[in-house]
Amino acid sequence: MMAKESSVKATPFLQQMFRSEDEYFVFENARGVSGDTVDAMSGIHSGCTPLDHTEGRKFALNNTIGAEFKRKGYNTASFSSCEINFEGTKWWMMSDMLGGVNFDQVHHPHTTKDPLVNGPAQDDIAMEKHFQKWLEENKKRQGDTRQPFYAQFYYFNGHYPFFNNQNISGTTDTVDGVLSTVDKSIENIVRQLREAGELDNTIIIGTGDHGENLPARGIYKRLKEWDEDILHPMMYMYVPREISKKSPGIYENLRYNTRQLVSILDIFPTILHFLDGIPNENYPVTNEHCVRGFDLLKNKIPFNRVAWSFPGVNDDLSKTKRGILALHSGTSSSLMNRFGWPRRNFMSIVEYATIIHPKRNNESKVHLRDFNDWNSIIENMTGTSDEEVLKKRSHCITSFLKNLAKLSV
Repeated sequence: MMAKESSVKATPFLQQMFRSEDEYFVFENARGVSGDTVDAMSGIHSGCTPLDHTEGRKFALNNTIGAEFKRKGYNTASFSSCEINFEGTKWWMMSDMLGGVNFDQVHHPHTTKDPLVNGPAQDDIAMEKHFQKWLEENKKRQGDTRQPFYAQFYYFNGHYPFFNNQNISGTTDTVDGVLSTVDKSIENIVRQLREAGELDNTIIIGTGDHGENLPARGIYKRLKEWDEDILHPMMYMYVPREISKKSPGIYENLRYNTRQLVSILDIFPTILHFLDGIPNENYPVTNEHCVRGFDLLKNKIPFNRVAWSFPGVNDDLSKTKRGILALHSGTSSSLMNRFGWPRRNFMSIVEYATIIHPKRNNESKVHLRDFNDWNSIIENMTGTSDEEVLKKRSHCITSFLKNLAKLSV
């Protein structure tokens, strides 16, 4: 969506982020963990894609970013454009991620009474006024004692059926209109933090859950055509110099990692590092129950990193033979496999579009253009943490390797 020239013009604040070499860090090669919201949201909030439905799923559902801040004594608030009453739906496990006991205040259309304009959601712009009021009340309540706060926002204008506030965007084009309203909403949140005197002491982290494509000829196709557009969400951080200058290694690692392959799983361990002030030495990249991410403050992501995408929380491994798998390596390619669906079995290599600093990014790209390259990557997983994923996802991997062998001949 961001590759169109008109979309670039529609997102001036995001473009400012892209060009920054100081306090904004935009991760050019971010990958989602699944094309399904449930799995993706769980990955963001827990840093875990389950490898089993016992300990792995339990961890993913019971450990959230909000809970970590609440445990540390932060004043916590959740702002959501979408209604967050998910009881009785497949999204029930998202309730604690977006609301529940981990938040001192929860703002969503049911509590704010804002009109629904996008299916079950209000306009993203409406969250601003509630955040501003909360900031003001927070400051008055604290007086001279500054209790740290954690606020999270769940945007929905860019989700089906999509909403373009033409009064804000000034265009009838759906894509540009959606991008423009989200761009303006993020800019206004930053402006409110600045006006409240909090911006120089606040870290901002944003990400898409899985990416999105707009309906072709009126047909909503995202989960039926799970492609590179879906698995390439935007991911960014704002880290004030007041914070990063205290540890030069943080700035250097973040800047380096903006050009490496990162996963939305990396957000959770990175936030824990910010929260505790030290890296969590006991947080593994993988174990027998979860695929996890890297702490982006502590690590320079290696060029040969492998990232995974497959159903986790929302996939009952004991009852289904369906499998969806994407394997990512380098900064440009993904090998995808989908089987168990008639007429939709395929494997392909895709090249992700480069929309940020294209000349610089080309210098460090790792091109993987045929299946022999991918076969080599899989063979080299023996003895690494990624071998655990191969073992646990055997029902996916068996078909994956068979198809790979055929295509490599």
